[in-house]
Amino acid sequence: MGDLIQLTNVETDYSCVTFTATFERNDARYYAFFAPEAIAGEAGLIFTNRYTVLMLHPVEGTVIFNLQLKANRWMLSIEDLNSADNEEGDELSKGWQFPVEKELIEWCNEQIQQCNG
Repeated sequence: MGDLIQLTNVETDYSCVTFTATFERNDARYYAFFAPEAIAGEAGLIFTNRYTVLMLHPVEGTVIFNLQLKANRWMLSIEDLNSADNEEGDELSKGWQFPVEKELIEWCNEQIQQCNG
């Protein structure tokens, strides 16, 4: 796992990199909370190249998954991909309340890219 995580030193205030966003599709509105993964370092918080996403669906419940930066794109983390139910389709279920589809991951990627400029 150590070779998958790139550490970056940043300010100890990370309120500017946590954010919420709304995804709408088929008359359903999903709310998502994005938070960067951080560990304590000697000079303050150190961010990895991962985001935790908590997504609320108005009918089907909540899912929590991790995105990892790879080749300048935010993708499902190795852990989530390895434990997901994926039969060569466009969605991953992993026993989540609702499927996390590729379209949803792409939307998450766009949101993080916009937030980080």
